[in-house]
Order: sequence, then structure tokens, then C-alpha cells
Amino acid sequence: MNPFVESVASAAQLVAGGDPQLFHIVGLSLGVSALACVIATAMGLF
Repeated sequence: MNPFVESVASAAQLVAGGDPQLFHIVGLSLGVSALACVIATAMGLF
């Protein structure tokens, strides 16, 4: 099978299965991105 298709299938399986490690990583990434947006907004306003 095509490596790209295998990767997409593996990712879909992790999301559909509710993998807690995946959701932890996604949550951490969203938190860091939100903090970066807050800092950038504060720097732009002041």
C-alpha cells in the first residue's frame, strides 16, 4: 500500500480510537498556540 495512504489510515485509527496520548499532544499544541497568540496580541497593542 502507498505510504501516504497508510499514514492517513493510521492517523484516522488513532483519532477514531480516542488515543489519550494523541489528545494530550493536540491539547498541548493548542495551548502553546493560544499563548503565542495572546503574547503577539499584547505586543501589538502596546
